Amino acid sequence: NTNIETTIDISFLMAGVLTEGAISKNQSFYLAYRESLMSLWVFGEDIEEDFNVPELPSFNDYQGKYLWRLGDERALIFSVNGVKDEISAIYGENNEDVLLNPGLEGNASVKSEFHNQNITWRSPNLDVIVGHGREKSKDKVGNGEYLDYIEDVATLKAHTHKIINRHELSIGAMIEHSLYDYEFNLRLEKCSDFTP
Repeated sequence: NTNIETTIDISFLMAGVLTEGAISKNQSFYLAYRESLMSLWVFGEDIEEDFNVPELPSFNDYQGKYLWRLGDERALIFSVNGVKDEISAIYGENNEDVLLNPGLEGNASVKSEFHNQNITWRSPNLDVIVGHGREKSKDKVGNGEYLDYIEDVATLKAHTHKIINRHELSIGAMIEHSLYDYEFNLRLEKCSDFTP
């Protein structure tokens, strides 16, 4: 069966699309994407004095998988997934936190995202996964203060098992390599913990 189907789902909270099916007798796939719609229908509000959330948090995510069967017990799999979130707020000059730390006054936002890709080989006696993941965040507050963070992680996993005289021998190993990158412009807080 090589039919490919697409499903679209829309509500007041979220919209999504899913495409899946078989490309051939031994190959199949699916792709999915979702995005929040709350910020289109629900507007921000004043949470407390001089603290406003102009719009609700937003997010989107995706995932996909491609499967290639190479015989009855062997397969090659490609997979991806990721998510992205964003939220913003406005600190007024009379906000309690701003009185303690004047550098907070103004627009603030937090953006984060994660993306992951994997290649997997499966066989009766050996499973191998090669993967890469990236996590990013960007935080902004006040007048020009920010913190940017990026983490890249590459992994290699292998697992083998064999049955010997009705006993199963299982061995696994993993290698991981990580890179971190920071960039920031932040002030040291000079106010005390006492409310003025």
